[in-house]
Amino acid sequence: MKKRRGKTEKNTKGISRDEPDTRLKRVSMSELRIVLLGKSLSHTSSLGNLILGNSVFETEDSPHLVKQCKSVSRQVDGRNITIINAPHLFDPQLSQEELSQRIRDCVLHERGPHVFLLVVQPHDFTEEDRNQLRRILNNCSDEAIKSSIVITVDGKMKYF
Repeated sequence: MKKRRGKTEKNTKGISRDEPDTRLKRVSMSELRIVLLGKSLSHTSSLGNLILGNSVFETEDSPHLVKQCKSVSRQVDGRNITIINAPHLFDPQLSQEELSQRIRDCVLHERGPHVFLLVVQPHDFTEEDRNQLRRILNNCSDEAIKSSIVITVDGKMKYF
């Protein structure tokens, strides 16, 4: 609020400048469900391992490794964190029906995620990747894009 001649004004957003912005309060949740999306198994897995503080996801990309959904839950600072690593959804050869089925089986099989972390390498992110990402999020829910955070990585990402 601005003070002028003993009066207090609200700014145009209706938030008092003398009071803390209540929208920034930490969300208190006992559990958090995160879906990791990206073309690179090593990047999504490394991020999942970093979040959980434990090496639970395979981080080596291999042509012999079948990319499939893997869900792991751990307690982190008193909160149950579930990471759903879903690199197999980025297969551009998937039909709409196959993609929808994989999303139902992997991402939406329980109560659904709180957030989608989109792990991308800017120099390697094509228009085709963008379209596939849009297909994935549209299949999840109308609100999925609003619950998404883009994580950009460059080069090798290895924490665990």
